Amino acid sequence: MTLLIRREQLRLLADEAFVTRMLGELRTRFEQFVTEKDEARLRGMVREGLARGRAYGLTWESSLGIFVILSVTVGPDFDQKPRVRQILLDESRPPNERVKRLIRPD
Repeated sequence: MTLLIRREQLRLLADEAFVTRMLGELRTRFEQFVTEKDEARLRGMVREGLARGRAYGLTWESSLGIFVILSVTVGPDFDQKPRVRQILLDESRPPNERVKRLIRPD
């Protein structure tokens, strides 16, 4: 019997591993923002941030991590603020570099 894992299944496994790592990061480094959120709610927030980050073309784990942390600490709609949105949609830079400008402006 051969076990076949499809690409989508691998992606789901990788996503869940990312979510778990982000939960640990948030609890360790950003405890004040997550102490009152239960596991299911926080996990949902991380998944939502991951999906929203990907919608901006983010693919690097580091860029997605920054996006998720901002969505949890600033607010789930932080990317709708005009200046943030301008940076995230700036086509003069690759998507993964754009998000870094949110924490280290030029």
